[in-house]
Amino acid sequence: MPIIFVTTLLLLLTPLARGQSSSHFNLMPTPSSVQLRTGKLPIKRSFSVAISGHRDGILERGVQRFIGEISHETGMRLNQTTAEKDGAILLVRADHGSESVGKVGEDESY
Repeated sequence: MPIIFVTTLLLLLTPLARGQSSSHFNLMPTPSSVQLRTGKLPIKRSFSVAISGHRDGILERGVQRFIGEISHETGMRLNQTTAEKDGAILLVRADHGSESVGKVGEDESY
């Protein structure tokens, strides 16, 4: 009886012992780098997104989908156009774009 109890206890506690790594994010594809900072990201009617660096249609549509999802989740009507860099709440920086058609072995990090 004690062996069954100890085995059950170990099986239940094993996932908790591993915990979550602080460098693990549930993002796909995995970004080449992530910088965590203190503070908050306020989502108000004035929420805006700017794009810095490389800019193309794929990135523009991705930002519009992101704003659309936030608008849907919050129930607020948000401006779906990108803002100027200085006045934006969120800044998306892209160093380069990708091919319009992916290639085998292409680096999909962002």
